[in-house]
Amino acid sequence: MNNLLPHLLMALASAMRTATCLLLLSRLVGNQRLGVKSPLQATGSASSAVQNQKSIITIPVFLGAGAAFLLRLLLSFFPLSELALSGVEVACVVPYAVLLWKKDLRLSLFIAIFGEIAFWLWNVLSSCGLGSFTGDGRFLEPASLQGSLAALAPAFLMLSGTILLPLRWPSCNKHVYRIFTILLMLTMFGVIGLQNLEPYRPEEEQYSTCIFLSALLLLSLLIYQLRNLYETEHELAELKDQQAEMITREYNTLQNAYSMNARLFHDFRNHLGALRSLLQTEQYEEAMRYVEDLAGPDTLSKTSWTGDDVIDYLISSKADVAKSLEIQFTAQVEFPKNTKLRSADLCSILGNLLDNAIEAAQKVPNPSGRFISLTIRRINHMILIRVENSFEKAPLTEGGTLRTTKTEGGLHGFGVKSARAAAEKYDGTLQTSFEGNVFRAVATLSLP
Repeated sequence: MNNLLPHLLMALASAMRTATCLLLLSRLVGNQRLGVKSPLQATGSASSAVQNQKSIITIPVFLGAGAAFLLRLLLSFFPLSELALSGVEVACVVPYAVLLWKKDLRLSLFIAIFGEIAFWLWNVLSSCGLGSFTGDGRFLEPASLQGSLAALAPAFLMLSGTILLPLRWPSCNKHVYRIFTILLMLTMFGVIGLQNLEPYRPEEEQYSTCIFLSALLLLSLLIYQLRNLYETEHELAELKDQQAEMITREYNTLQNAYSMNARLFHDFRNHLGALRSLLQTEQYEEAMRYVEDLAGPDTLSKTSWTGDDVIDYLISSKADVAKSLEIQFTAQVEFPKNTKLRSADLCSILGNLLDNAIEAAQKVPNPSGRFISLTIRRINHMILIRVENSFEKAPLTEGGTLRTTKTEGGLHGFGVKSARAAAEKYDGTLQTSFEGNVFRAVATLSLP
């Protein structure tokens, strides 16, 4: 039993390290990309959505940790190197992240490999520190009970911190890079301090490896952050281009309406002369037809939806486009006054969501099955914007996010991203889901 206990503790430490890497991966990618349905949907509750989200996170973590525990326990009885045993943990993180969560393979490998390097450094610091503190050299022997306890300590501390820190500090996900920078800096200082722990310092070759790996971790973290900054800047630039394209499109629509009115005013005197002649000769029916020809069909409805002229124009224009495509358009709008929400941000959200809804609904073969439903309402100190529409084919997803079905390239696929970016300016969210043949997009914005 005494010989089995160190193997069990090392296997438990392996499971904890695997669970920590999987949890960190879910934190870095973000819970909104896990495909959880919106808690503000009309057919669901907040509690059920939270339970779904917890299950999506918990199941892969338990599966990966359990697999790591069993494999490490079985392989510990064979003469394998620490590098081979660490590869087992990497093999437990990457498949579950890619297959169950649809995470990016490169990010999964980055977290798994450099997580193992970090844990190896912390194991060295733990064994040398505990050996120096207790005066027991057995902490430096991985096969001993003391050595397995030294490996278990950092795994337990990191897993506890990964679980408890978001509960105590909900916004910690926004500061992951800063937290890990501080942690790796402390690790490097600890490695440098190992040379003063005679006779419990590592051998010269191992000590040089620790210095190299701690510097490599800091450099890798810097490269990872620079890559994220580049991708963010690139995405923001494309979002701005997409918003400019939308504004240009709406401006052209408005310009066409103004041009038509300008032509009418230019010929107004001639029209009045023609009408006077018809009325003087008592050709009333002909005069009536002439007036109807001048008026033409209404190009834009005059419904006041929100009291904001810009937003009202946007909703009316989208409603008219839907009507021209034989799409049933309904709207329930309860928009409070003086919200201090920028019209440009609201137009970005509404315009992109309604454009996507129109594009999907018009592809339904049977016109009777085409519909778009817009709901805007206030809930306490929040504005809820919900757009539902029918569709023919289920939306494509990639990595838990929607993927455009357009093939001609360009700026396609950034509509939802642009709407989400606008919602996040007001500490809001944008969540999408589909059920049956109904697609649903729900945006929530906190009132300033």
